[in-house]
Amino acid sequence: MILRDYVKTEKTPWITYLLILVNVLVFVLTVFVGEDVFKIFGIVPSQLNLITSYTLITAMFVHGGLMHLFWNMVFLFIFGDNVEDNLGKFKFLMFYLITGMIASYSHVVFNLDSNIPLVGASGAISGLMGAYYILYGGFAKIRTFIPWIFLLVLSLVGSLFSGSPFYGFLIIIFAIVIGGVFKDIMQSLQRFTVDIPVAIYLGWWIANQVVNAASISEGGIAFLAHVGGFFAGLGLIIYLMKGKSVKGEVIDPASLD
Repeated sequence: MILRDYVKTEKTPWITYLLILVNVLVFVLTVFVGEDVFKIFGIVPSQLNLITSYTLITAMFVHGGLMHLFWNMVFLFIFGDNVEDNLGKFKFLMFYLITGMIASYSHVVFNLDSNIPLVGASGAISGLMGAYYILYGGFAKIRTFIPWIFLLVLSLVGSLFSGSPFYGFLIIIFAIVIGGVFKDIMQSLQRFTVDIPVAIYLGWWIANQVVNAASISEGGIAFLAHVGGFFAGLGLIIYLMKGKSVKGEVIDPASLD
């Protein structure tokens, strides 16, 4: 569970706030409209054509449930403001929409016969995470609520149910190594929060998405969209930030404790 980052913005991220507001308002409307909204505004791979291409945009603002919306908005709030700070409002909005569409296509091309609607902002938000990785991955940290003992137990249980013990073993080794290298992580178990370098957190996240995309053929999570969005964000931010300095003051977490 991610709680916050440690990079201050220079300007108010109005587009990030607007995107969050629109997502929330659309969700409230869908509660009254019903499940038909998923078929109308979601991306149905088997039915995607020129006429239904509008869903590449609309699907980003439709969510399948309250928790789906909540976690997407948490990640948008944490990662979006700093990307917007660097790109400016118009470029940021275009970045968000473009990476979101690329993410959707990443899912569609491997599921052309699927009749299951694809909805949610996670593809576009994955693009923001890819951008954040490039901008701050070398030196910034983020605070998470991930007790490492809990992670070890979760990995073991997940391995048993997924039938992939090797995958769970890798997570366990990763947790042990990180716990040994970063002493502040182990100390922070006392307050159940962990300050993790951005490169490690997002590196672990995208590795998890890739593994799941390669091993899970069906399910409710579009892992391929996450992978496509993340790498689209990586490439696009490198192009857009070429020759420019990164904005935002990075705060030392220790100074806040």
